[in-house]
Amino acid sequence: MEQSTVCYVAHNAGRLDSNLKSKGDILINGRRQKLAFGTSAYVTQENMLMATLTVREAIYYSAQIQLPDTMSVAEKLSRADDTIQEMGLTSALDTRIGGRETKGISGGQRKRLSICLEILTRPRLLFLDEPTSGLDSAASFHVMSRIAGLAAREGMTILAVVHQPCSEVFELFHGLCLLASGKTIFFGPAANAAAFFTSNGYPCPPMRNPSDHFLRTINRDFEMECGGGSESKPSAADEAIEILVSAYKRSNTSEIVKREMHDINEMGGEMIRRNQASFLTKVVVLSRRSFVNMYRDVGYYWLRLGIYIAICARSSMLMFIGSLLTLMAIGGFPSFVEDMKLPSNLPKIMWKYPVSYISFHKYALQGFYKNEFLGLVLENNQGGGNTTITGEEVITKLFEVETGHSKWVDLAVLCGMIVAYRILFVVIVMVLDVVKPMFKGAKFRRPVESICVR
Repeated sequence: MEQSTVCYVAHNAGRLDSNLKSKGDILINGRRQKLAFGTSAYVTQENMLMATLTVREAIYYSAQIQLPDTMSVAEKLSRADDTIQEMGLTSALDTRIGGRETKGISGGQRKRLSICLEILTRPRLLFLDEPTSGLDSAASFHVMSRIAGLAAREGMTILAVVHQPCSEVFELFHGLCLLASGKTIFFGPAANAAAFFTSNGYPCPPMRNPSDHFLRTINRDFEMECGGGSESKPSAADEAIEILVSAYKRSNTSEIVKREMHDINEMGGEMIRRNQASFLTKVVVLSRRSFVNMYRDVGYYWLRLGIYIAICARSSMLMFIGSLLTLMAIGGFPSFVEDMKLPSNLPKIMWKYPVSYISFHKYALQGFYKNEFLGLVLENNQGGGNTTITGEEVITKLFEVETGHSKWVDLAVLCGMIVAYRILFVVIVMVLDVVKPMFKGAKFRRPVESICVR
């Protein structure tokens, strides 16, 4: 758990969830700065992919969104094709990804596709959370060997969280960090880990995977030994953790790592800045992808359309039956219409000032009335007076509509309200994200203390 947390915090520092907090600095090229877009990539344990798309479409859409507009479409697609070849997905290009209900690509291909989507920008840091989860030993080695080759060619630094690597996968790692209960058991060259355990009384038995031996030695979840009383005795894993933690602090490996970190932090380097696609490009590409998904996913649109039609037919019938008596009561309207007052005779405190000026319906109705009545000449069948009445007189005297501006002004106000109300909604959501944690109790918070990313 703590390994995945470290990986998540290292990549998402500065934009953590409201129930997490971290301490420390992020130094890139010896400078304190945030991980800019394209500098790092994070592949989660779960494959978050759209089941209706093919492998080619998923990578092409991602390339058009992530890569900057300074690259042409042909260059973006060329980068996508190169990435597909690097991860060995050429044979599955036109196969749909699939999901729980539809058959698609295999688990190993799904994991490699998730990695493909994140390495299109050629990040300098790549965080992998359980890249071999759910894969057999052969698929795990195939995935990790592709990643190791990519790191060697592109000069990437890869931080992978792996809980049960096979021996072939373990040999691909250059550095190893073992954590237990938030404590560092070992951090240094992977080839030196076996000698470290052996020198402290925990040698790896012959013909056993070293990584399995390390994890079995420091895993305390299933080794709680309860004594005869109410107090529990420390388990063998607890004793091993204490011995190994103390030994590592005194070891030469720890001193070498500290010196290397100090030297790296002292190195000066350039500030890394990268660009991405413009907002308009993202809207166009994501809209196109959404339409493709809606068209192919039968349950997303077409089945729901039939269900909604059947439901609406029944609800409309029930609504008509329920409102029948109300509609019949309207027949008595002429008997008391003489007692009704015109809007000009009603008090204007609430309906006119000031609520009406922020009402969406006011400007919509004003625009409708002006569009419908202005320019019309209607017959006046009442006795006396003029035989005709203009549409302007109708909307000014009967509906109390302002005619000092055109219907297009009302339309512009409506468009402004559409934008303003959505901005207000976003502001409210952002304020709630800041305010909500303040009202949460301390027991609901999960602090991540003293995590320093170098």
